[in-house]
Amino acid sequence: MDFTEAYSDRCSTVGAAVHTGNVNVLRELIGRGASVNIHDNRGWTPLHEAANAKKYECLRILLTKLTKEDVNARTWEGETAVFLAARAGCLETLMLLIKDGADPNISNHEGGSPILQAVSGNHKDCVAFLLKKGADVQSHLYGGWSLLHEAACCGFSDILQLLLKAGATIAVKDDFGIMPVFTAAQYGKLDCLRLLIENGADPNARAEDDATPLYLAAQEGYPHCVEYLLNHGAKVDIPTKTAEGFRPIHVAAYRGHIECLKLLLPPSFSVLEQGKFPGEWEGLLTPLQLAAKGGHNQVIRILLEAGCDPDCGVRNPSAETKETLLQMAQMLEIDPPPFHCATLSGHYSTAELLLDSGACICLSSSSFCLLTMFRDDSKALEMLLDHGGQVDCKHIISDLFRKLFPLHILGILINRGLRLCFNCRAQHSLCPNINSAVSGLRDSTVIKLIKLIFHYVDRLSLCEHSTKHLQELGCYYKVISLTSNPHSLLHLCRVAITEHMGTTCAPKIIPNIDFLPVLIKDFLLYREILPGTDCTVLLNS
Repeated sequence: MDFTEAYSDRCSTVGAAVHTGNVNVLRELIGRGASVNIHDNRGWTPLHEAANAKKYECLRILLTKLTKEDVNARTWEGETAVFLAARAGCLETLMLLIKDGADPNISNHEGGSPILQAVSGNHKDCVAFLLKKGADVQSHLYGGWSLLHEAACCGFSDILQLLLKAGATIAVKDDFGIMPVFTAAQYGKLDCLRLLIENGADPNARAEDDATPLYLAAQEGYPHCVEYLLNHGAKVDIPTKTAEGFRPIHVAAYRGHIECLKLLLPPSFSVLEQGKFPGEWEGLLTPLQLAAKGGHNQVIRILLEAGCDPDCGVRNPSAETKETLLQMAQMLEIDPPPFHCATLSGHYSTAELLLDSGACICLSSSSFCLLTMFRDDSKALEMLLDHGGQVDCKHIISDLFRKLFPLHILGILINRGLRLCFNCRAQHSLCPNINSAVSGLRDSTVIKLIKLIFHYVDRLSLCEHSTKHLQELGCYYKVISLTSNPHSLLHLCRVAITEHMGTTCAPKIIPNIDFLPVLIKDFLLYREILPGTDCTVLLNS
């Protein structure tokens, strides 16, 4: 049953008359002996209808026929007539009900009191009247959400002042340790924030996770609240208890709140100058890294102008500090530099900005290149390789056969100089990986792989080891059929040209040769088998 929807077939004739405000019909029904206490499907009596619909005259008539117990009757959700009148903001109705003995402190089944409804609706006169008649100024929902929380959250500063004058506890906490000063800051209600601070609220109060009002204002992007809190003693160096240990400047950078960041920057220089060493701030990223993850270019510019290093994110680091931080990141393979944060998040313009600002990608570039391959991020991989990223051949070979990245990514690597073969004595041999132990591979996968490699060499020969295991996989004759036909003279010329130029140099040099037609450039760069071209035909045929 829906306790919020009124069903017409469950409403009494008296209830219907009250709902429409038909006083004459109501008097006639009562005169004929009709009951004034019949509940509808919501548990509402005619009294609830009158209070909710602001039918004052109907309410006055009903009260003459009801006992004090009836006046405090509750709906199926625990709502009294006073509760509904307070929610509707009808002062006249409230006055009549309480004069007739209604209790102003009966809450609904969620702990919501009549005065909380009046606060929520910004009904200042109703709040003042209920307080005068003994409403509990400390009342709250079962989760601890109080009248002050509600007023501060909604920005009702006049009501907030009434509640404070009536003795509401300014440091009241909900179940998460949140105080009214937090809600004012979190929702950008400066007038309420000012009123709370002036009445003794602590600007450095902490929630259960150690978040402060300043942290919440910075998180939600309210610079006027950030500025006020800073001017009234809020500290910028209180970390949260989360794994990240964020300070306000961290969350402002991550969310891209530029104006908040500008306000937080000067007092946070000491935070920006601290590096992360063993046992300290475990897992914490710098504001520059967080801005890179979020792709907030303007934030990055501001932090760089403030002296943050584009590689480690620390402000004005000494050479020793920077080296230590970068070595830690490389050894532990955590907390990647800002450039890596940007590319891993797909923010390529941010990555370019960092490169233009002097960022270096050499740090653990081999493992990072592998990570971009696993994510099938060809654009990030190309950018890394363009700027000196290195690839570990052994990892590529083993991970390729575990199908951790697609073949067209391998095409990019081969086009950038990676060489693979089927000679067991060679360092870059695929032989150890083509064996019956990799039973998850289908012969079609091996065929596609060999077809791809064959496009980058003048010939492809198989050693005894390769032959044996290709036979075990059941695709030896298909491979022989593929590789036995010689390449065209045109293809052999391409291989010779790129080998002569140097396989790692060719992709950088060829696009800049002005006199070469585009078709020849594309051919020399193997564009027919790279993403966005005929690669799909090649790999899926």
